[in-house]
Amino acid sequence: MFISNPNSQECPAKGYLERPPEGLTVNGYRNWAAGFMTKTDRHWEQCRQKFISILGKHDGLLAANALGNFVRSLGYCATCPLKCYAPGSGHLNADECMILGLIAAIQHGDEEAMQESVNALSCRSKCAQIISPAGEYAMIMKSAGSLLLPIPAPVLAEIYVNSQFQDQKSNHTIH
Repeated sequence: MFISNPNSQECPAKGYLERPPEGLTVNGYRNWAAGFMTKTDRHWEQCRQKFISILGKHDGLLAANALGNFVRSLGYCATCPLKCYAPGSGHLNADECMILGLIAAIQHGDEEAMQESVNALSCRSKCAQIISPAGEYAMIMKSAGSLLLPIPAPVLAEIYVNSQFQDQKSNHTIH
């Protein structure tokens, strides 16, 4: 599930991930995924503490736990195991972009971007099982004043197509 940094060069995503809403979402996802993989709560506690430090105890715990429910639903409903970088990495992969796209789309009421993201993450029959916990997380973050930047549907579509091309080109998976 985890992929290593492709090289030591600084990625353009680094600045984007320095924004608290995006950084919390991506690194929270990575920490929840790491916790599920290792079956320890060390990563989950790191996630909760980071959310608390930025959003305060009440909103931080609500958001961190809602994100955990969303990540758990991704584990059940994803079309294949999702990839992610290790927590703290300054890079983004296509799956992480789709997660950001989904949360941002829900926060901004962008139906087209929401469908683009959720369809990339799951088969159509399980989309509702992902949208519901994603919506809970998105709205908790929004009510706490933590709004992700919108990602237009055509950008998400291009990221998805390019990732599919790269997967076919490399002829192997990393999960």
